[in-house]
Amino acid sequence: MVRIKSKWHNQTRAKTPEELGGAAGFIGWRLATHHVEEIEAAGFRLTSPEQRFALLREWLVFLVQSADRLAFQTVSDEDRSRFISALARHMAGTLEDNQHELLGPGQHAKDFIDLLNAEIPDYAELSFGKDGPGYRFLRYLGDKVLAIVGQEDANRWVIDQVMEIEAPAAIASLRKGLDNLFAGRNPEQGPGGGASAG
Repeated sequence: MVRIKSKWHNQTRAKTPEELGGAAGFIGWRLATHHVEEIEAAGFRLTSPEQRFALLREWLVFLVQSADRLAFQTVSDEDRSRFISALARHMAGTLEDNQHELLGPGQHAKDFIDLLNAEIPDYAELSFGKDGPGYRFLRYLGDKVLAIVGQEDANRWVIDQVMEIEAPAAIASLRKGLDNLFAGRNPEQGPGGGASAG
């Protein structure tokens, strides 16, 4: 499990959904980069910065969708919407900075948001319960990763790597991080819910 900082220095003031989203965006970025590195370390070679960023974008989308489902269990619909918007913006900004540095100018943040919006309907059809993501939720990410690393026979094992090792570890770290972040909320804000998870 990735060690991530997810405790607030100042516990006396209730954190806004935007502050929570920004902090979760930092956690998500750390997790995404870690699991891209783990996939490479497992022997699935990435041959270009563009390929690494394509893989990173898919991990970020997966983590946004997972954070949305986890937040659904904890916060009100309105706060959840604000939280996820801030989370996605933070990830898009961090991605923009890194891609600009390595690849040069481009609409990197917009490309990520477009990908996120394009895959929301797909993820919305996949189950994610109190125990975490269902098989098809994990398989969706596995298929996306395989498409990026290449369909060669040697790479087909990457789906198992994602579904059995990387994604469950990422969810466990994300859940722990979000639990710590939301523990600093004002108790009056309490859990909410009722919206369909998307």
